[in-house]
Amino acid sequence: MAERQHILDAISLRLREVIPALRDAAPEADTDLRDHPEFDSLGVLELLVWIENEFSLTIPDEELTVESFSTPAKIADYIVARG
Repeated sequence: MAERQHILDAISLRLREVIPALRDAAPEADTDLRDHPEFDSLGVLELLVWIENEFSLTIPDEELTVESFSTPAKIADYIVARG
């Protein structure tokens, strides 16, 4: 559980850098990232590249689904499952 929390904290920090609306407050684990227009295709790409580099993962195209990447909690769960 501690590992997942560490991952979730790192994701939240990174999202605050990528999504201007989140700079003043960390997103909740269940924050729907699709609610932020700034989180467009470029924002998604930046986050995916960061995830691959930060957690030494390769994310196959077929695994890039809304179900896996729409909230910080889902992203953390994906990383824990693949890590």
